[in-house]
Amino acid sequence: MHDMPKPLWLLENGQPVSCREKLKVLNENYHELSVVLDDLWQDSLVMGCSPQSVRQIIHDLINQIIDR
Repeated sequence: MHDMPKPLWLLENGQPVSCREKLKVLNENYHELSVVLDDLWQDSLVMGCSPQSVRQIIHDLINQIIDR
């Protein structure tokens, strides 16, 4: 999990974000989210949940947040 490549954050114009502070915040948030999602994924599988249903729940959550 810790060796995941950092995403390429793009501005509206398609150019990469270059501000170090913005990149730091975005990458920290990304890392925190990846840890929480990994915990959710692992816990749900240990508890016997269907992987496909968990994927759908995660996708639905992302869509709900984006559509706010």
